[in-house]
Amino acid sequence: MSQDTGKEVLLMHRRHQMRRHRGVAVGLLAGLATITTASYGFVYAITNGQEAASAPAGMVQVATTREGGENLCGGTLIDARWVLTAAHCAEGGESIRVLIGSTERNKGAAIAVKAPHVERGFDLALLELQDSAGSAATAPLADAAPALGSTGDVFGWGMTESGELSDKLKTAQVKVDTVGGDCTDGANGPGVCTSGVSGTFGPGDSGGPLFIDGKQVGVVSNSRNFVFADVAGRLPWMERTTGVDLNGDGQVAAG
Repeated sequence: MSQDTGKEVLLMHRRHQMRRHRGVAVGLLAGLATITTASYGFVYAITNGQEAASAPAGMVQVATTREGGENLCGGTLIDARWVLTAAHCAEGGESIRVLIGSTERNKGAAIAVKAPHVERGFDLALLELQDSAGSAATAPLADAAPALGSTGDVFGWGMTESGELSDKLKTAQVKVDTVGGDCTDGANGPGVCTSGVSGTFGPGDSGGPLFIDGKQVGVVSNSRNFVFADVAGRLPWMERTTGVDLNGDGQVAAG
């Protein structure tokens, strides 16, 4: 990274701090693919983990164009026209596109985002797609918080221990330590706090999923403290926003 690029990224971060709570600013750092550990001395890059043999159902890449370049996040397709990601991955962008169907970074079929939908106080965003993703697989969402001590898998293309983004989708296993209470996501919403088992996650992994027993229970929010935004508690908001039955109970939450 050049000194000029580093100054631009640092300026973006300072502006963001003035706009929102410090916790959201920390979360934003997780999604900025242009930040390197070598330039800023962060120590929360991905360690260990492994290359994913295949992508979990619904896994996508979210590329947001902002001043200074394009930032990479993860996300999940939850319906043919809707993607779930972190709020800080979608806010302040000039344009957003979603890449579907590839485990290689910056590859896949691109679909433009028509509009992002964010609820204040939660680090979750729903991206309404311009066109349908057709028959692409979607991620099943959990309708209950994960059990303490349970283990799951996080996925992303974020920075490795070398300080570079991964060209291939990686995965690591983490353990659930706390749910809700003092555990909050980057926007002070309910969080799922974890610790590494086979690895952890870092910058560039924001917006990606945590799967436990085949269902998505969290969205990568704050990589410094390994916190996910809780999914189950926001299902009613997601159903009201999308108009889709997302938990398979045959009903859509009332508005």
